[in-house]
Amino acid sequence: MNLKFKKPSKETQMAMSKVASGEDNQDYHSLAEDKLASITNHTNAKIVNSGNSAIMAAMNSIDGAIIIPDQGAWNGFKQIAKFLNKDLITVKTNKGLIDLDNLNESIIQASENKMIDLEDENNKSALFLTSFAAYTAEQDMKAICDFAHKNNILVVEDASGAIGDYENRLANGDYSDIIIGSTGSPKIVNVEDGG
Repeated sequence: MNLKFKKPSKETQMAMSKVASGEDNQDYHSLAEDKLASITNHTNAKIVNSGNSAIMAAMNSIDGAIIIPDQGAWNGFKQIAKFLNKDLITVKTNKGLIDLDNLNESIIQASENKMIDLEDENNKSALFLTSFAAYTAEQDMKAICDFAHKNNILVVEDASGAIGDYENRLANGDYSDIIIGSTGSPKIVNVEDGG
C-alpha cells in the first residue's frame, strides 16, 4: 500500500536533495528554527535528530520530579524518566485527558511524600504531556498550564500533532514552557525524521 501522506512530496524531496548535495547553500537549519520559534510563540527553537532526543534533552534539564499522564501520552516519557533516574509521578486522567482535580490531588500527594516542594518558587518539577491525548483528544493546554504555573511546575508539551495550530490553543509558548515535537512520518511537520 502506498500512503502518499506518509512521505514528503516530490518537490520537498527535490529541495532536500539540493540541500544535501550542496547545490543550495542557504542556512535552512537556522531558518527552520526561526520559523518554529515564530509559530510556537517561543524565543528559541532547536532542531535535533529525533523527538525522543528532544524529550531526553528537556527531561534531563529538569532537576525535580517528572509528572506524566497515566494514559494517552508518549510511552517515551516514562521510559526516558526511568532511564534518567527521575522521580516519576503519574496523574490519573479521563481517557488520557488531564483532569485538574486529579492533577491537584497528585501534586498534593507528591508534596506530602516530599517529591515536590510547592512552596519553593524554584521547584524544578515538570509536567510532560501531549497536546492531544493519544493523538485524538485535545488537551486544555491553557487551563493545564495556568494550574501548573500557579504550583511552580513547568509544562513540557509534546506538540507533534499540533505544531502550527491556527487557533493557537496548542503548541503555544504563551502557555507551555517547552514545546517538543517529532517531525517523523506521519506527523504534521513531516521530514521523515528529526524532532
